Amino acid sequence: MAKNKKLFNVMLTGRRKDVAALVQAEIAADADVTSVLMESMLPVTHAIGTQFPRNEISVLAMQIAACAMQADRGVIDSLLSKSGHEPFAEAVAGIPKGNQHDTVKNQVAMMMKGTGYKVMNCGTDCDVAGYDNAMAGNAPVLMLSALPPATMPYIKEVVDHFKTTDSNVKILIGGAPIAKEYVNQTGTGGYTGDTSQAVAAVEKIFDR
Repeated sequence: MAKNKKLFNVMLTGRRKDVAALVQAEIAADADVTSVLMESMLPVTHAIGTQFPRNEISVLAMQIAACAMQADRGVIDSLLSKSGHEPFAEAVAGIPKGNQHDTVKNQVAMMMKGTGYKVMNCGTDCDVAGYDNAMAGNAPVLMLSALPPATMPYIKEVVDHFKTTDSNVKILIGGAPIAKEYVNQTGTGGYTGDTSQAVAAVEKIFDR
């Protein structure tokens, strides 16, 4: 359960203005940015990530929560910047072509930033060319997320593309329909079963 239950609830119910205000209040009370992110915001992602595949919440409910998460994403980005946060390394995160659901991806990106990484966020419905452009800055890790199973074939297309154009790119995939068997089939560099494992999976790639 989230440490700040009020923040958890307003995020889950999509109250964007309340999200920003509560995050600012936490920081004003000398709370650590990373702690607020890890202990109060990310549990929302975990809740959505477990409830949606079981049909316990609707697509609309998930999208409402995602809108609120956009508010906390902006606040966290601003606070990390003002704190003099220096990234440890770079990674690219994006939702493959055919998928508009970016709730989990955005939370993973924030979690990565909060633990020392610079993250290029490619948004949703990203094609191979979009990933190519994002990786042009020589970021060594690409993170892909799938929600509907229909997205999975395009993930393989992205993986195959980088195998032939830049074998040094490490690709980490995750999402509700992804299983280790699929990871083995595509030959990606890593797999994360849920949001809480994402940073650990990336740090394993960097041997941090």
